[in-house]
Amino acid sequence: MSAVCVVRRPLIAAELSDVEQRYKAHLEQLFLETSVLSDHEIQVMEETVKLKKRQRMGYDDDEDGALVLAADKEDMAADKLQEFQPAARLTEADMTTNRSSQLRKLDVPLFLLVKQKLGNKAVWMMPQGSRQEGETLRQTAERILMTCCGTHLRTTFYGNAPCGFYKYKYPRTVRSENNVGAKVFFFKAELSGGEVECNSDDVQEFAWVTPEEMKEYLPQKYLDSVLPLAVSI
Repeated sequence: MSAVCVVRRPLIAAELSDVEQRYKAHLEQLFLETSVLSDHEIQVMEETVKLKKRQRMGYDDDEDGALVLAADKEDMAADKLQEFQPAARLTEADMTTNRSSQLRKLDVPLFLLVKQKLGNKAVWMMPQGSRQEGETLRQTAERILMTCCGTHLRTTFYGNAPCGFYKYKYPRTVRSENNVGAKVFFFKAELSGGEVECNSDDVQEFAWVTPEEMKEYLPQKYLDSVLPLAVSI
């Protein structure tokens, strides 16, 4: 079998820790102390000297009223900055705990889990399915992802080789002498756009979860196999 570990990369930077904030302040101070003046700062200094000279000589500053000075540009930029409102870090999906939305937990990676039929039961797992004759494992993974999640989900696979595997035995009721269990090979893929559509009868639900939230969905043995894949991305 092939399975796909689909990741939605972080969309915004994570909040800085206390150590990171102090280090950032240190770097900014170091940069301020060691940097040379920019063209704008030089222009401000030159214009300040000229204005003082004009005032001593009795010139009327209003004569150059149409001229935009560097200090005027600073004032205009400050006014624009006051009008700017950054987008909220928390989305509606965060506030409603809607785990079927990609637009949650924007500062951490999310992974796609589906509630898929396995025998007579529906269990949470990464999208997976059996290899068909003539397919490579990569082709199986691509087909399974399309079957489980629809044609609108766009992903980029990382390579042709699996990044891990998980094996399990079938329930005794469905085992045979030549068919005891399955080995599932995982492929990594990155979400590049689109939405999940559960068009298959085998898939009932889906969720975008963090590695920590995987513990709420996956059996421990399966989790032990897939968690290293999630942590390494």
